[in-house]
Amino acid sequence: MGSWGEYFILVTILLFAYSSILENYVYAEANLLYLEEDGKFIRFLQFIALIMAFLGSVMDLELVWSLVDVGMILVITLNLFAIF
Repeated sequence: MGSWGEYFILVTILLFAYSSILENYVYAEANLLYLEEDGKFIRFLQFIALIMAFLGSVMDLELVWSLVDVGMILVITLNLFAIF
């Protein structure tokens, strides 16, 4: 791709990371609104999402991936219980 290929890959990775963070936040907010219709915990969710995004950018990469794996296991387990 020539010399501009590095920048193209950089931009696509940044856009993918940004859209993934937004997508996970939207899912969490929709689920929280389903559980609590008055939305009193939305500010808390926003604060936690901001802190997690910051910590994910400064922590060791192996630890971040381990925490992501644990989080996904919790989500999958809860979904399996809901399905059954």
